[in-house]
Amino acid sequence: MNMERLDTIREFLSHVEPRIYDRGARYYEDGMVARLVRDGAHCSAKVSGSDWEPYDVDILLTENDRVKDWYCTCPYDGGDVCKHVVAALIAIQNGETKAKKPASKADGKKAEAPPEMPGASGQELAAAKDSIRASIRRNTHRGYIDMRGCDAVCYDMDDVLETARRRMERGQYPEAIALAQEMLMMGAKLACEADTSSGSLNDTMAAALELLEDAAARLADSESAEKRPVFDGILKAAKNKAFDGWDEWRYSILNCAASLADKNSASKLNALLEQLLAAADQTEYGRDYMVEANFETRFHLISAMDGPQAARAFLSEHLELPRLRELAVSLDMEAGDYARAEKLCLEKAETVSESPYYGPSRWHELLCAIYRASGQEEKLTAQLRTMLLLGKLDCYDELKRRLQAAGRWEREYRPLLREVTASRPRYEYMRILAREAEVELLMEQVREAPDSVFTYVKLLAKQYPEQVFTLCVSQIRTAAERAQNRRDYQKLCALLSKLADFGGAAEARRLIIELREAYPRRRAMQEELDYVERQIVKRS
Repeated sequence: MNMERLDTIREFLSHVEPRIYDRGARYYEDGMVARLVRDGAHCSAKVSGSDWEPYDVDILLTENDRVKDWYCTCPYDGGDVCKHVVAALIAIQNGETKAKKPASKADGKKAEAPPEMPGASGQELAAAKDSIRASIRRNTHRGYIDMRGCDAVCYDMDDVLETARRRMERGQYPEAIALAQEMLMMGAKLACEADTSSGSLNDTMAAALELLEDAAARLADSESAEKRPVFDGILKAAKNKAFDGWDEWRYSILNCAASLADKNSASKLNALLEQLLAAADQTEYGRDYMVEANFETRFHLISAMDGPQAARAFLSEHLELPRLRELAVSLDMEAGDYARAEKLCLEKAETVSESPYYGPSRWHELLCAIYRASGQEEKLTAQLRTMLLLGKLDCYDELKRRLQAAGRWEREYRPLLREVTASRPRYEYMRILAREAEVELLMEQVREAPDSVFTYVKLLAKQYPEQVFTLCVSQIRTAAERAQNRRDYQKLCALLSKLADFGGAAEARRLIIELREAYPRRRAMQEELDYVERQIVKRS
């Protein structure tokens, strides 16, 4: 216990992060708090969580029931207070503590044996399923799970994955795999029923797949006799209809199964891959991806069954599939064969039709990785320049740094700018000019593209105040003419505020008067103008 607070329980809980409080309150409501005992100022409890064994919670109170200190044995490291402490505090607040029993002679004679740790195929797996189903029910309203509800379900799924992670670290690979694949199936179902726009489900699924892959790889390297039943379990999970339409997740699971295959079980996986390939031939949407993913799983299976040479030969036969070509490049880089990796990338980079809107292809990215890994500075510099001119602006800083290190920057800077302005859209050229504080050149561009003036007003106003403020006023007048609702008026006033912040307060106030007179019947605009005027005066 390393924190000290002097809040009442109610005050203390009001400071807890809402997400943690909500989860702790659910734990309390679900009856997860047990053995809550009070001995004077000290309260202890057993609170069930994502692990099979409950966590120990200790809370120290003052005489006036203020929270002085707390501790929990759970591994939570996301803040000061975990959900188990919250659940225990709510129970204490509701008067559910029992006085500590006096010690008896029998105490200490024989320690209570801990409950037997069940495998994930039994009670633990059933408990995990029940907890997520209960979470889904809690967060379903009128038959729909909104974004916040989806996040809450994902938090509970993350708890199960944390249990699976601990199982894996203890060497309990089958248990970890069973929990992870169950979360994947439930997550795939959730994807069809919930608002997933926050991205939390994608993060949870990625974590589950990573854990499944790690545990399967560790099991494959072990001498365990459970590889076959685990293989069968993964294959069964991959066949689940929950993954229909979610082929990326399905094939990621099958890749894990491939690492555990043996001579007898490989035929099952091959048969399933044939079925999936036949199904891919019946669809137009996503067919290319499904074919590539199918052949990637075949590669992993061959690698597990026949070794790396046979797997490499398989890749060489299917280099027309971009995904397999990328695998071949990765293997070449791992082996230090950078020449062959470069050749594979150049063959595609030279044939791919580059679009000025979508930027460089993956093959250009890989070429950069090859040149960095092999220390080919000259080729890397040339490749960074190519990628910049294809629209990858975040290459600019690295290119500049490497040209400076080679003593070439001063000589090549101006020609590079001319190449950019000749090959890229104006806004990209302007971003580089702003980065280099090329005020004069940037002002020339803003004159030709006046709608960009507010993007660069801070940089340009000091040297060209009159021109910049004139352009700003013109843009604000245009925005006022187009404004039709309060949201538009707020955006209009944001421009006025920005103009004032960068030295154009007088112009902004004159423009406010002009707009009031020009649009007297737009009450909402008048209200927003009044507000921004007060803000400008306050800051002046």
